[in-house]
Amino acid sequence: MADENKNLPNFFLSIRLKYVKLGYHYLISNALYFLLLPAILVVLAHLSELTVDDFIDLRENLRFDFITVILCSVSIVFTCTLYLMSRPRKVYMVNFACYKPEPARMCTKELYMQLVKGTGTFTEESLTFKRKILEKSGIGQMTYGPEGLL
Repeated sequence: MADENKNLPNFFLSIRLKYVKLGYHYLISNALYFLLLPAILVVLAHLSELTVDDFIDLRENLRFDFITVILCSVSIVFTCTLYLMSRPRKVYMVNFACYKPEPARMCTKELYMQLVKGTGTFTEESLTFKRKILEKSGIGQMTYGPEGLL
């Protein structure tokens, strides 16, 4: 019994690894938001402490010099560019083509499964998957066999 358990993979490690990968993907996908959120919270916390008199004084004391305007503009453009470049892009299919072999490669589904099983390279799960694909594909009783088998 102990020998049988040695050969089995440790599923708890693979499950943990799966959640680590999902967490990492989520973190990287939303890194911009995670970096900007603390800065926004600090600004909002500081603004919440200001009174009306502070806003009037701030408006009178605020001076826009050339360097400040340039730095703010560049930072806004950089942030917008970074955001737009990190968004996923839509993918459109431009062309679709299928290879159709010559009629000499035509065989029944049963013969195809015998040929594939005879190679000895596929597991029983793979063969079951191939059988399901053949049944659900809607191609009829005849199909094209593998290039090297016919």
